[in-house]
Order: sequence, then C-alpha cells, then structure tokens
Amino acid sequence: MSRQDYLVVQGNDLAKSFGGLKSFEQRVLDYCFSFVSENDIADKMYEVSVLEVIRHFGLSASGNSYQRAAKALKTLNENTALYLPKTLPSGERGILMTQLFDTLFFGEAGTVQFRFSPNAAPLVFDLKKNFYSFHLQQLLSAENRYQELKQFTS
Repeated sequence: MSRQDYLVVQGNDLAKSFGGLKSFEQRVLDYCFSFVSENDIADKMYEVSVLEVIRHFGLSASGNSYQRAAKALKTLNENTALYLPKTLPSGERGILMTQLFDTLFFGEAGTVQFRFSPNAAPLVFDLKKNFYSFHLQQLLSAENRYQELKQFTS
C-alpha cells in the first residue's frame, strides 16, 4: 500500500499519550505506524531509510532535513511515555508506566530501525480495530494548507 494512501488510526490510550508532540513529530509517528501490518508480531523490527522518510514528507535531501528527521525520532523516543491501566493476576489495579518504542536506531548510513515496546505493541496492533482514522495524505495536505495560510498572513 502506498504510504500516501495509508489510513492513519489512533486509539484512545495512544492518543492521550502523544498530545505533546509537534505536528512534524506526530506525522513521523503516524509514518512509523504505517509499517504495521495485520500479521505482525510484537518483537518485529521495522526498517526504513532516512532518505525515504525525507522524500515522503516532501523535504529536500539536505543535512537540515536529516537533522530534522533525527530530531523528530529523538523526540519520539523521549516523549512517548504511556500510562496504561493494568490489573495484576493478584487483582491489584494500578498504572503501568512504559514507552511506545523499545528501540529507535538512527544509523550513520541513513537507516532507521524501530520496534514498539512489548507493552505498547498490542495497542499499536489493535489500531486496526479500535480507532479514529484519516488518510495520511489528508494530514500532509492539511499541513500544507496551514503553511500556505501562515505565509499569506505574514
């Protein structure tokens, strides 16, 4: 499936956790979600090239774009804490504090590898059923319209 036609979905527990991300960071996160397929397993490692990410977002293949992508990934690593309700086998209820990603690797050869944490993977895979949704292309065009309006008003 084309990344532009990918259907972006987000569940309530995930949506609550990522409200502090900036627009570009949220779009990079949605791009990461676009790699998940129905039959994936929880410890699957996903891989993409930074150049592919840059091209997807219509950025120029420059050092600034690589830095922007690296910074977005760093922010995703640091700012995607999840606080999930959990009940232990003993019946004790509480809050599980975990992260979305188990691994985020930004290689010097331009590769990006990522894996969702074992606690987050079921929520990510569940997005196929429990979600609100929109097409990734809609996000990109909405951002472009916002930028055009911003330029027009300044």
